[in-house]
Amino acid sequence: MYANLLATSMVSGKKENAHPSFVEIIKQLTPDEAKLLKKISEMGNSFPLVDVKLHTNDGGFITEVHNFTLIAEGVCDYPNKVFTYIDNLVRLKLIDIPHGVKLNNDDIYFQIESNAEIQKLINSPIPKGFRWEIVRKKFEVTQYGDCFWETCVKGVSNE
Repeated sequence: MYANLLATSMVSGKKENAHPSFVEIIKQLTPDEAKLLKKISEMGNSFPLVDVKLHTNDGGFITEVHNFTLIAEGVCDYPNKVFTYIDNLVRLKLIDIPHGVKLNNDDIYFQIESNAEIQKLINSPIPKGFRWEIVRKKFEVTQYGDCFWETCVKGVSNE
């Protein structure tokens, strides 16, 4: 990523894309997050996420699973930490999770909701009056993220 950033900063007509903050972003990425960025840059702009909430009988809820997605499977060394990777990419303003917005493809969510870990959780015993809710969401690349992808990620190897 550093090499791509440096190369972009030296090419006339592209150097305006080499934002100085990109160096700091690269410093704050784990190797798995870098691999995830590469995968995201190859796949498109919007991706499904789910939260799993346990609603209590007093009207409250507990979020048991936050920002779960399958995008890290086969990409990251630690795919079970994808929720922390997503949180960090949001913090860095590379992606956004718009409130109350989801993708229109139910099949994509069905794959996530059928995951063994999710199924084990929602089929576990809960107290009377409690109920499970799966909240469908999405994350999408920001304009700033697009610029970072073009400048630092495009062409980077997953090796």
